[in-house]
Amino acid sequence: MTQDHSTHPLRVAGFDSHGAGNVGGRPADGDGGADPQSDVVKALHNASVACNGCTACCRHDQVRLTAAERDRFHWHFEWQNAQQIAVLDRKDDGSCVYLTAEGCGIHGKAPGICQRMDCRKLLQDTPAEVRSVRVRQNPQMLHIYIAGAERLHTLKA
Repeated sequence: MTQDHSTHPLRVAGFDSHGAGNVGGRPADGDGGADPQSDVVKALHNASVACNGCTACCRHDQVRLTAAERDRFHWHFEWQNAQQIAVLDRKDDGSCVYLTAEGCGIHGKAPGICQRMDCRKLLQDTPAEVRSVRVRQNPQMLHIYIAGAERLHTLKA
């Protein structure tokens, strides 16, 4: 019996079974010149994601803060693309400092990017070539794309 691997989350997310970009059989452009946040910005809206306990974005992504949010959260500066950006602090395991065993400890009061993040839209709106670059730049992003692929069927048109 042959299995249909076309619906496997990695395949739907645009990656082969080894996590490498699978862009129509072509390798993604290796220059790394894609803006690593432009696809995130496009995916932001008032999200209503069926997370069902998923914390992939709380564990595997950098949470940028606006200048207005800096006085409300624990944060630090990081360098990215020769610019300093304010990001939420992380625990030693890499997860968000506000992530608890029950989920987000500041749900409803979280930074705007957290409230608007939709892993399904991120997957849907980000070209496979850009996803491949983002995963090369931050391999942890693969977890977020997989989460989006697993929930894609819950996204209403």
